Amino acid sequence: MASFARLQQTQNAIDLEIEFETDDGRRSTSQLEIAAALLEGKTIILEAEPGAGKSTTLVQIAQAICHQAPTAIPVVTPVIELSKSDVPIWDDIFARPRFHGLAKDELLRLANDGAVVFLFDGWNELLEAQRIRLLTEFKKLRRSFPKCGLLIATRAIAPLLLMDARKAFVSALTRAQQLEILSRILDDPAAAESLLTR
Repeated sequence: MASFARLQQTQNAIDLEIEFETDDGRRSTSQLEIAAALLEGKTIILEAEPGAGKSTTLVQIAQAICHQAPTAIPVVTPVIELSKSDVPIWDDIFARPRFHGLAKDELLRLANDGAVVFLFDGWNELLEAQRIRLLTEFKKLRRSFPKCGLLIATRAIAPLLLMDARKAFVSALTRAQQLEILSRILDDPAAAESLLTR
């Protein structure tokens, strides 16, 4: 089933620092721990500053889900694509070309069994009216498929509150991480260092 989640390769990606919010502040976590929580049907809100790597982290979490549970179906969807639809989120997603060849009843059965993990990107890109509608849809999704994991990525400027959701944060890139990414892209550490010191 994981073959239905066509995941883009994340070029020049590095592991970013992610933290879970706790009662005492924050604690370090990993993409693997987040993937495991989603496979248990948890809800996670992933926040980060612009350019910190939310979208890349989302794809890497989907890849981790595929490695941990080869029969799971991680579905990465930009929420802006859902904002114009007036059907339930799962109807919109399951009608997409990536799921052609699978009967809707079979997809619904898989979702009822918790084999589908929903990963949504770009909450911060929505207008207020779109957020209100999609928040209602997310709540319906949780009620309809309580065994499915749900992750919503957003910028810190557009927080999202969902009952029983854990918050995770992608830390801003350190200088060393920026240098590593640039070095991989340019294939020249000296040129990367020069760009960063300008």
